[in-house]
Amino acid sequence: MSHREDMPEQRALIAFGANLGDRNSSWQEVLTLLSARGARVLNTSRLFETSPIGGPTGQAIFLNAALTVQTALSANQLVAELLAVEREIGRVREARWGPRLVDLDLMLYGQEIWDSPACLVPHPRMSFRRFMLEPACEVAGDWIHPLTNCSLRELLGQLDRIDRRATVMFVRQEAEKSGRVLESIRRLLEVAGWTIRTEVDDGSSAFSEPVWTIVISGDRHPPEGAVDGPYLVLPASEPESWEPDILAAVQAMTC
Repeated sequence: MSHREDMPEQRALIAFGANLGDRNSSWQEVLTLLSARGARVLNTSRLFETSPIGGPTGQAIFLNAALTVQTALSANQLVAELLAVEREIGRVREARWGPRLVDLDLMLYGQEIWDSPACLVPHPRMSFRRFMLEPACEVAGDWIHPLTNCSLRELLGQLDRIDRRATVMFVRQEAEKSGRVLESIRRLLEVAGWTIRTEVDDGSSAFSEPVWTIVISGDRHPPEGAVDGPYLVLPASEPESWEPDILAAVQAMTC
């Protein structure tokens, strides 16, 4: 997806997390550094303590927060600045979902939808991560998630009403594979005490109650208009990678 780099100022929503070092100091340093890098801080949430989700065992408790900024940077440029701030504070990326001095994620960039090597917006896991949505709702609860057309407050409310069943959506995948894939996902969900709804959603109809949608796709975003609540996109070509993502998602919805 192509975008102009000379875009007008835009509002953006950023998630903060840290579970190493002086977490409060890292938060204050983030606010100072971002303001000096072309992202004017508009509003900040409270700091939330949350349990680590996925990743290596034995991690310390996280401090999570959210902030909104006004910036003339493009989404790609803003992500680059977030990574630069992480490096300046001292983050070293090692294990996936591992302990960190600071973690900065671009959740929303206005109503833009981006999919570039450096930038995926909306954040691909924000719709089901309670530890991201709760702080975000303090500063941007009425902001609309452009792929679900739900406000962030509505997404958080759906997490409280989802009944431990998921629906599975196939995007451009051969129908004959769906049975095997459904059985594989069913087994993974049962480990966490969840199951699959008996209906298989092909995107042509909407459910009347909140539903967590698992999207099997070759794309990193679900099709626009295909989901109206929390979703997880799994790469169709990499079924061996699904288990940690499903289990971490279930944990993130309920913790």
